[in-house]
Amino acid sequence: MKPSTARKERPSKGKGKQPKQFLQRKEAVALAASIADGLDVKSQDKVARLHQPRPGDSGTSDRKTPKAKDRIKEKKAVLHAQKAKLKKEKVKQKKLEAAPEDSSVQSKPVTSAPRKRVTFA
Repeated sequence: MKPSTARKERPSKGKGKQPKQFLQRKEAVALAASIADGLDVKSQDKVARLHQPRPGDSGTSDRKTPKAKDRIKEKKAVLHAQKAKLKKEKVKQKKLEAAPEDSSVQSKPVTSAPRKRVTFA
């Protein structure tokens, strides 16, 4: 028994294969123009929405920084000035410690006896 070589036909769903419908040049141009008009209208609406002032905003030009932030900035400036002053004082103190207290006594450098040289023959 040979299997049958005939195709089994399945019941088709829908209308089946439809022929392609090509647009004419005029129709394609009209379609492109209508799409472009739609996009243009959308972009103009978006621009108009972005340029409208919001009712809750009074504007950024007349805003002032909060007083707390101003106080913090002032305190930071004071602390920075104090740090700089302490640093200068430390440098002065180190210079004074490094410098001789009685400059007249140590004006001449103390020289020790010259070293003896040894030669090996």
